Amino acid sequence: MISRYSQQQPGTDKIVQRLQRLLMRIDTVVEEAEGRRITNQGMLRQLKMLRQGMYRGHYVLDALRFQAICDKEGEEVSHSSSALSKLRPPKRLRASCAGGGSSDREAVLLSGANNSIQEELQRLVDTLEETMAGMKEFLFFLESYPRILRQPYGTYLILDNCMFGRQTDLERVLNFLLRPNAMHELAVLPIVGPIRVGKSTLIEYVCRDESVRDHFSTILFFPEGSLKNEGLIDLRGNNFNGLVRHQNCASQKRLLIIIEIAEDINERTWRRMKSSITCMTPRG
Repeated sequence: MISRYSQQQPGTDKIVQRLQRLLMRIDTVVEEAEGRRITNQGMLRQLKMLRQGMYRGHYVLDALRFQAICDKEGEEVSHSSSALSKLRPPKRLRASCAGGGSSDREAVLLSGANNSIQEELQRLVDTLEETMAGMKEFLFFLESYPRILRQPYGTYLILDNCMFGRQTDLERVLNFLLRPNAMHELAVLPIVGPIRVGKSTLIEYVCRDESVRDHFSTILFFPEGSLKNEGLIDLRGNNFNGLVRHQNCASQKRLLIIIEIAEDINERTWRRMKSSITCMTPRG
């Protein structure tokens, strides 16, 4: 479809081929980076920027395919009615192009304006090539980060189409939990969303991560409704009552508590929980 459309628009064929080859390179780099445990914030920002460029490039290719299909349908209609073909308005395709350091802008590609299409495609390819050229240090340091073990939860989490974007959520949770500086106040990370969107899967994957298990001496899980039991709230004296998900005696005394709730909890319960945790763990 893209080849057919390019033949109708002389001058864009080579640019489209460059874009396809460039996206193959970017796809490879993104896939490799998502398979590594990256902790450097600068590299994570670079990876985010590369993902955005990848999405824009694929969007433009999809838009060109759609344009070719529409043109083909228009040709079929023109055979039966030349008058309708003359009155058919030009179609518009919208593609996002990255500006250097500025907010994204939208470029309008007109099917009747060949120069506009070629210019916008060239601008997109130049931007992506410039981005890839600046990734040399990224690729060099990427090799120093360990690979993510593809356990069943991890494979489902990253590859299932229904879990789109979950890798980014995983990175945010891990970065929050593995911050090197201890917090004087209890740090809380809410994970909120509708039922059956993958929150429990995300938490399960985090709990299985080796870096999290090494960082925390104890991981506790409070299932839905457990905070109504007054006995479970008082954690002093190691009164865990089967709540332990993981224990690592060799680790420093850090405690990770996961609470599953589907309704509001009164403030008195939260205060008792906080008091118990503060007495148990001098660190964060």
